[in-house]
Amino acid sequence: MESSRRRLTAAQAARRMFAPLLAVLRLPLIAIPELLLLLLDLLLPRSLSTRLIPREDHYAPHPKAGFEGWYMRVKLRGGGDVVCIVCTVRGAEGRGNYVHWSYQPGTVTGEEAGGGKAQGGGEQLPKQVYNLFPASIEESLLPPDASSPHKLFTLLAPGLCEFTRSTAGVSVYLNLPGGLYVKLTVEDMRPVRGGEGRELDGPEGAWAKLAEGLPLHWHVLTLGGLANVEVWRTKAGEEDGEGMDGMEQGVGGEGRKAKVGLLLRGEGIAHCEKNWGLGFPRGWVWSQAFSSSSDPSVPGASFALAGGKILAQRAYMVLFRSPATGREWDFRPPWTVLLFGRGVTIREELDRQGDGLVLDVCDWRRRVVVRVKAQEPRDTWLPMHCPLRNGHRVFASETFTATATVDAFERRGAWVCAWLWGGGGWQWVESQNFDQVAFELGGDYAGYR
Repeated sequence: MESSRRRLTAAQAARRMFAPLLAVLRLPLIAIPELLLLLLDLLLPRSLSTRLIPREDHYAPHPKAGFEGWYMRVKLRGGGDVVCIVCTVRGAEGRGNYVHWSYQPGTVTGEEAGGGKAQGGGEQLPKQVYNLFPASIEESLLPPDASSPHKLFTLLAPGLCEFTRSTAGVSVYLNLPGGLYVKLTVEDMRPVRGGEGRELDGPEGAWAKLAEGLPLHWHVLTLGGLANVEVWRTKAGEEDGEGMDGMEQGVGGEGRKAKVGLLLRGEGIAHCEKNWGLGFPRGWVWSQAFSSSSDPSVPGASFALAGGKILAQRAYMVLFRSPATGREWDFRPPWTVLLFGRGVTIREELDRQGDGLVLDVCDWRRRVVVRVKAQEPRDTWLPMHCPLRNGHRVFASETFTATATVDAFERRGAWVCAWLWGGGGWQWVESQNFDQVAFELGGDYAGYR
C-alpha cells in the first residue's frame, strides 16, 4: 500500500513537472482551428458570421480552463460597496476554491440611502470582509430556456454559497461564519452590446475565439444591472421559509438557520464579469465605474478597463458606454497593444506610487482618454486573493473611492487623410466624470511577487 502511494505521488509530481511542456506541444493543435475561427469572424460581415459561427456564452463555466472566477461589484445608492467573488483553480495544491464577500460602508447611512440600519440600535453595519476557501465548488448546468441565448448554471459550495445564473439575472445566497446570511440579486441587466443577436458579446470580441490560445480571458456580463442586497443575522435551529434549499443549511450542514435580524437592505447598480484561463498575469490594472445617479434603474454612463502583461507584452481592453449619446465604444487589440513598451494607437501612464492611470487609446475614428486617480493611500485598500497556478493568495489590492474622467473624441471629415498626415483631426465630443470608481492594481504593478 505504501509503495503504491509513493508511485502515485511520483506520477503526480511528474505530471506537474511536464505539464508546461505538454501544454506547449499541444498548443498548435488547439491554436490553428481557433485562429481560423478568429479570421473568419473578423473577415466575414457581421450578419453572415453570426449565422455561420456558433456564439458562446462565456459567462457560463469553462470546464477545460485552468481557472475561472466570477466577480460582482454593487455600488449601493447613497454610498457603500458590496463585492462578491466565486473562483476555482483546478488542480491547485491548496486553496483551490475561493469565495469572497465584503461590504464597505458609504458616507450616507440609513436604509433608504442604501447604507442600512441594524435593528434595535440603529447603527450602520460595519465593514465586513470574508475570504473563505471551501473544500469544493460544484458546477451544474440548468435546463436551457428557449427564450434566452444564455447558458443557465449554478455554482454551489455546500453549506456556504449558492451562485445562480437564471433567466431573471444573477442571484447569490451566502451563509457566512458568525451567523450572517446574505442575499444578493441582480436583474434588469444592461448587456455590453445592444441589438438583437449581440446578447453574448463581450469586451474581447472575436478574440474570445482563442479559447485556449490565450492565457487569460475577460468577459463582462453587464455594465449596469439593478441590484438588491440583504444582510441578516441568523439563528440556528429554526426553519426559515426563504432561500434555496442548499442555502437553508448552515455552514458545514449543521442544520437550518432562521433570519432573525435585518442588518442591511439596499439597492444599487451592479457590474458582473468573469475571468478564465491559465491564471492571472504577473502584473495588471483594472478599473470600473458607473455615473452618479439618484435612481439605479436609469442607465447612466459607465466604463470598464483591464490590461497588463500578457504574452510578454502589454495590452488593454476598454469599454465606454454613454446611453445619452448612444456611444457604445470598445477598444481591444491590435489597437491596444504596447509592443516592447510602445504603442502607435495607445499611450499608457501608470503611476504606481501615486496610484493613478492615464490611458489614451484610439482606432481609425474614435478615441478615449481615461484618467483614474485613487483618493486613499494604498494601505487602506482591500487586499484581494487572486487565482494563481498553485491556488489563491493575496496578489492585488482594490479601492472603491477613486475618481475618473473619460474624454471622448471623434475624427470627422477626411479622417483617412488626418490619419496618414500626422494623426490629427480629433474633435472632442463628450466628457464624463465618475466618483466611487473601483480601481485595482495586481501583481508587480502593486508590489506583489
